[in-house]
Amino acid sequence: MGSTNTHGVILRGIGQKDLPLLEKWYKMTGVYGYATGFKEFSKIKPELLDTQIKNKIVLMIDIKETGETIGFIYGEIKKTGERQVLWIYILLIDYKYQHKGYGTRAVNLLLDNIRAQYGSIALMVSVSKNNPIGLRFWKKLGLKSAYLDNQKPSHVEILVKEI
Repeated sequence: MGSTNTHGVILRGIGQKDLPLLEKWYKMTGVYGYATGFKEFSKIKPELLDTQIKNKIVLMIDIKETGETIGFIYGEIKKTGERQVLWIYILLIDYKYQHKGYGTRAVNLLLDNIRAQYGSIALMVSVSKNNPIGLRFWKKLGLKSAYLDNQKPSHVEILVKEI
């Protein structure tokens, strides 16, 4: 997926120049811990850069007018039974740009691109139950709680939406 933009947001592939900013965000666990799953950057960096992982989505989010990088999305298209599913593992928006609509616009742009490429698909995310802001964000986008057959009681909530 190349550089695409709408509504003032650009989604573009990750590059080496993005690594210092991503590392900075990963170290800010008090601010972004729920978004990053409290993982160490050194452990996820190889995944983000591995171009051999099929159907992986790693996109930086830039403001069109300024070119400033304000976030990133990490996900994957998976086949679950006969169904294609877009799992978004990480959506991170720099705290200075949160609550300004950039996250919503970035997700909607990604969904438009995925729908054009794959047709009907399900969007799934898992959000910590201790993250009310994240739960509110995804539910505002129309995702609903999903209960998977093999789901054990946990501290995360699985949310889903058909797109």
